Amino acid sequence: MSTLAALAIAAGGLISIPEDAQALCPAMRVRLYAECMDQRTLFVEALVRARAEEKVLLVNFGAEWCIWCHLLDAELHGEVSASATEAEQAVAAELAAFAAEHFVVVHIEGQEAEGGVDVLEATGAMTAFANAIPFVFTVDAQGRFLEALYPERAEMEDAQGRPAHDRAVLLEMLQELVPPPAVERTGLNDG
Repeated sequence: MSTLAALAIAAGGLISIPEDAQALCPAMRVRLYAECMDQRTLFVEALVRARAEEKVLLVNFGAEWCIWCHLLDAELHGEVSASATEAEQAVAAELAAFAAEHFVVVHIEGQEAEGGVDVLEATGAMTAFANAIPFVFTVDAQGRFLEALYPERAEMEDAQGRPAHDRAVLLEMLQELVPPPAVERTGLNDG
């Protein structure tokens, strides 16, 4: 495991909102998407958290039944199968560390919950939505759509023939979504 991956895991890992969908919706069988809540409220909570953490907000617009939504979440958190090779574990750790360092993830339920589609409209992401989930995108600190991530570009099957994402490709895609660090100007020879 790389030093960066170890630091990210020690720091608590990737921040996901809601943190515990099942606790928020005890009458429902949910893991990622709090279907019982207004999704606009979740989005605002996540946006505030991303600002406070000085991270990019990554919106995972999907549904509880969506296997690709769950796979993406597991991969962003660094989960690997027991049969993963050392190389696969290393890439998984690097992906999880990068995600934890740069993103806050919010799971917006787009089919059953109130306000899901409203989040797309309010952010301006509806213009890029292809009516398929997961629809993953980033927003700026004011909650305006920036860029979409197309995880289907990384879809593959693992060695056992199960659906998976190529984590190295996902990492490259996420790296493209992180803005470069701001250059601090001193006023001296800044041109």
